[in-house]
Amino acid sequence: MRRALRFLPTFVAVLEAGGVRAASSTLHKTQAAISYDLKQLHQIVGVPLLTRSGRGLRPTPAGQRLMQASRKLL
Repeated sequence: MRRALRFLPTFVAVLEAGGVRAASSTLHKTQAAISYDLKQLHQIVGVPLLTRSGRGLRPTPAGQRLMQASRKLL
């Protein structure tokens, strides 16, 4: 689970920005790098964290819980 900590800032930024594209400028990462981070976090956690909503992303119930915990940690 320690590995997951590395990806939490990306996860939070994507949700706060509403999508990967919007978060890329904030994080100074490419969209591909952000997508990779989200995929790695999903594999570590083992449950879906995000769902597509139009052009943006929304958290699943598990994603909402992780978002709340991440804000406390960060």
